[in-house]
Amino acid sequence: TFAGYDEGGFNYGTSGAGERALGVHCGGDHQAVWVQVELFNNTGLAITSLNMNYDMEEWKSHIGGTALSVEWEYSTDGNSWSGMGGTFTTTTPNNTPDTVMDGNLAGNRVAGAGGSYTPGSAIADQSTFYMRWGHGNQSGGSDASVALDNWSFQAVPEPSTMVLFGLGSLVLVARRFRRK
Repeated sequence: TFAGYDEGGFNYGTSGAGERALGVHCGGDHQAVWVQVELFNNTGLAITSLNMNYDMEEWKSHIGGTALSVEWEYSTDGNSWSGMGGTFTTTTPNNTPDTVMDGNLAGNRVAGAGGSYTPGSAIADQSTFYMRWGHGNQSGGSDASVALDNWSFQAVPEPSTMVLFGLGSLVLVARRFRRK
């Protein structure tokens, strides 16, 4: 949900390019703006870690030239949020005051941000969880316009489940070699 007069979600990219990025801009009344995704674990396994990488593109700098921090948060109910930590907080690379720019250019993007996040408890099979990306309230005029691009995501199953799966596979392989 996007609130306020000039805040919201945007589809960023250069004219004529087929490549686009999902972005946010927070305007003069400084409302927090987030892009939220609801995910459902139907893997048949508990998830204990989330691996995620992305590029953050800056399309317009803060009017005062202030760096903007963009962060990821995690929730099990969509209401109570926890920050995902340092590798999931990215700062805008170009802080020239109030400048429109091409977020696809190397100097206006942070490539390969992200990492691995371990929730406080495993995400059970057949349960919903939420993640959101954006930036909160910043002072000093209109905030930067930033976008998320080249997002990759992987849910990692509980290690004990993988050990059991691996042991079961070894037993099957051992039985197969004995029969020959």
